[in-house]
Amino acid sequence: MRNPAAPLALPLALALSLAAAAAAPAAADPSLATRFLLLAGHPTAEAADSEGVLVIPGLVMPLGDRAPDGPSAEAAVREVTALASNLTRTLRLEEVEVLYTHPQRLAVGEETTLPPPSASSPVRIEVTLQGFNRELATYRVRFTDGAKTFADSVVSVPRDKRALVGGLDGEEAPYLFLVVEPAVGVQRVEEGITPPRVVEKPAPAYTAEARAARIQGVVILQATIDERGIVERVDILKGLPLGLGEAAAETVRRWRFEPARDRDGEPIAVTYNLTVNFTLE
Repeated sequence: MRNPAAPLALPLALALSLAAAAAAPAAADPSLATRFLLLAGHPTAEAADSEGVLVIPGLVMPLGDRAPDGPSAEAAVREVTALASNLTRTLRLEEVEVLYTHPQRLAVGEETTLPPPSASSPVRIEVTLQGFNRELATYRVRFTDGAKTFADSVVSVPRDKRALVGGLDGEEAPYLFLVVEPAVGVQRVEEGITPPRVVEKPAPAYTAEARAARIQGVVILQATIDERGIVERVDILKGLPLGLGEAAAETVRRWRFEPARDRDGEPIAVTYNLTVNFTLE
């Protein structure tokens, strides 16, 4: 295994990303779906013969926006292949291969061991979800070999982006890269997503002024419904006069839902349009 204390040949832009990110506040839902991608990097022959290392253990690198998950396995393979190609150029490696893609639901504060790089590898990859909110998820990632810890990093990842944590392995795969992709905070209901289903629906109340004026019609609302089926936010897209729009919004805040679910059947937060109909008898 390479010596982590050896001199570094690390690009400045990557070195600046080593600062640890602040932990995100814990969410009310104590678990979060996360996708992990493990990649192995092999240096060029010239780099392998040098005394330095190209990747510092515990390297943290933001990767920016990620493409939405495609509906097919082929789309996912194309996305991962493009990522490996970018790493090859950025870190001046000979090759970056994809070892696995691993979806996992993590409980806050609970350490989870991911699959090893190979059946013969002594390396353990341990991940702890430290906390998350709608915008950000914070993880602790440790690469260990027996009693030795050679990378221990904290990384905060925006919910619509991804980040990379680098570590070291043996001769088989000199460099390891764990890509961390938290589930998107709030999604729109689209193809492949099971929409939320209302299970508790109090009726809206007319305002006295609207009843006296005999106002009738439909209020259209956009609601944010979280992973528990609780309405967190309501915006009025099309209202009615004399307080009926506000009355509809207040009522929908008390509705409860069976939450929306993603392609893997996991509950997710979504924005969803709802209608409330006001009709006088």
